[in-house]
Amino acid sequence: MNDQTSVSHDATLTLHAGAGPREVGLPASSPPVMATSFFTHPDAVGFSANDLNEAAPHFYTRWSNPTLALLETRLAALEGGEAALSFTSGMAAISALFLDRLSSGDHLVLSNVCYAGVAELAHDILPKHGIAVTAVDASNLEAVAAAMRSNTKLVHVETPANPILRLSDIAAIAKITHAG
Repeated sequence: MNDQTSVSHDATLTLHAGAGPREVGLPASSPPVMATSFFTHPDAVGFSANDLNEAAPHFYTRWSNPTLALLETRLAALEGGEAALSFTSGMAAISALFLDRLSSGDHLVLSNVCYAGVAELAHDILPKHGIAVTAVDASNLEAVAAAMRSNTKLVHVETPANPILRLSDIAAIAKITHAG
């Protein structure tokens, strides 16, 4: 694909991915943005996340939301991915990642320059759950390699690191993590 074709393809995905097929002769329109907390009758789903399954309709916005589902579908299409997840904040995304991927006995290698909330989660909360954390200058590949342990399950790097804009070589760090 040339650059112009790629831009056109991405623009089409951005506008139409997840919208379903159009009927010939009907006007093109985008799905509505749903500005509400509830999407169906209260009896359609029990009021507990434990009642949800794959076939459950969108019910409560914190569990599922048609507007966010469409955003996730379009992001996945743009990135060529199987699926995508959206979160209300970066901190929510990072917390979900850490809490899903790390368990007691695991080790996290963390850039020593990162968002304050991430540092607080890593240094103050994760150790209470038996997760070891090593902070490292992620721009120094030797330091990253030296921080790796047999129980390292995750390496978290922010680049450029705010506020000093330190850069880390993500591809080189990935090679280090996969070699261990």
